[in-house]
Amino acid sequence: VALDCWTDGITRGQCCNAIFGPGGNSHCWDGGDFTFESCCGESYQASDCSAFVTHFSFSVVGAIRTANPGEVWESCARAMDLEGHRCNSVNTTTRSCPECGRLSMYLPQYIQCVRLEQARATPSASCPACSGADRATDGGG
Repeated sequence: VALDCWTDGITRGQCCNAIFGPGGNSHCWDGGDFTFESCCGESYQASDCSAFVTHFSFSVVGAIRTANPGEVWESCARAMDLEGHRCNSVNTTTRSCPECGRLSMYLPQYIQCVRLEQARATPSASCPACSGADRATDGGG
């Protein structure tokens, strides 16, 4: 990668992230010099939960094709609220919480990683929900 693709606020983790698919985050590329191929070379894979949460983008959540996407969002939210052990905990997976997995195969991993970060004595992710007052209302335990 020869170009100087990354600046403050634009990172490889945001643009080359595998959660966006094989071409990365399309909002990062100008169609000229700055492309997935010239800037990334290969997809970015988060090495741990801290990196996953830091570089997660909700733009990949909810891009589902269904007659009523609001119903799918509501189903996920309801499962997170009422069945936290399945859908709002450090054990959350796509298999344990298909309601949220329908929104994105990455959403359950995000939920799990946020909960893992909250359980740390000192959360390391760049995640407002991973520290402070939000930790006291864990609900998903």
